[in-house]
Amino acid sequence: QPLDEIKNIQGGIIICTYPKLHRMRINSNSSKILEHIRTKSKFIIADEAHMVPATTFSESIEFITKLDFTILLGLSATPGGYYVDQTEKLSNYFLKTKLTINPNISLNPSQYLS
Repeated sequence: QPLDEIKNIQGGIIICTYPKLHRMRINSNSSKILEHIRTKSKFIIADEAHMVPATTFSESIEFITKLDFTILLGLSATPGGYYVDQTEKLSNYFLKTKLTINPNISLNPSQYLS
């Protein structure tokens, strides 16, 4: 969509892949759209968060989350990975904050996190 149309949108959800986000950031036309979107984004959910420490992805995520009012939540089913250095990078990226759901508790995830 053209930037003028995007500026008229009030509220909503944007779903984007890391590669698309990266392409938008480095493309001069799309970067204007991304700049506008990041000033309106208050909450970013990064699925497959174990990918975020990769330079290409981290630069793009940092671009849209570097404003003080933006909250970043990373989701990953495989946060540990196989390499200690990658695990440490991921841990540091998310400020060593990790929430694990205990499978031995009989609550659904929504109740567990309440």
